[in-house]
Amino acid sequence: MVSLDLLLALQLHHLLTLERNLMDKLTKEQIQKIDQKFPIHDQKFIILIDILAAKIPEHELNCNVYCIDEQCNIIWQVQREDIEKRYVANRLKMSSPVSVASLNLMRKDPLVDIKITNGELVANSFSGFKYKINIESGKSELIGWSK
Repeated sequence: MVSLDLLLALQLHHLLTLERNLMDKLTKEQIQKIDQKFPIHDQKFIILIDILAAKIPEHELNCNVYCIDEQCNIIWQVQREDIEKRYVANRLKMSSPVSVASLNLMRKDPLVDIKITNGELVANSFSGFKYKINIESGKSELIGWSK
């Protein structure tokens, strides 16, 4: 059974994600801290913001990849909420306890490298997780781990 604390934590994270998606333009500080930038179609760019150099709110630490246009308007910000849902589902399937601490660590695991190969965007997190990110929507899918 999932604890009430866990459900509340997931709801809060979802609300913060919705709030984040209302943002429409990168800040000056975010623009200065762009670490990687790749052009894609229709004068859009995929960027990675260096979270160590930028002051990023804690709820955005693991969402530091964006698709922007030439004026730095945000088209999308990477979405990694499905990882939390998968973690909870897997723990419940194995009849194992769900750890709020583990969920909090996942939320603070920034992406540190991005690459576009054969039209696919792949990102690596600080903890060694590898994600495929949909270039059109920003939705991510966990595809591996290495260290």
